[in-house]
Amino acid sequence: MAFKENISNSKPEDNRREGLNLDAKTTKRTTAFQHNVQENDRLHQIQQQHKVQQRFTFSINGATHLVELL
Repeated sequence: MAFKENISNSKPEDNRREGLNLDAKTTKRTTAFQHNVQENDRLHQIQQQHKVQQRFTFSINGATHLVELL
């Protein structure tokens, strides 16, 4: 609702720009969420296949590593 109020108080060209930015942000969040769900599903399948007892993740120089103990 606040977004609509902000649009009504701004110039028409600002409305288009804000709308595009909102859509781009929403799309990025939705895509990231879908990717996270897919990754969680994939990890769950691996866990079920190998009966993983413990799982650890750690990061080195920005790269995330997954260690699983069977």
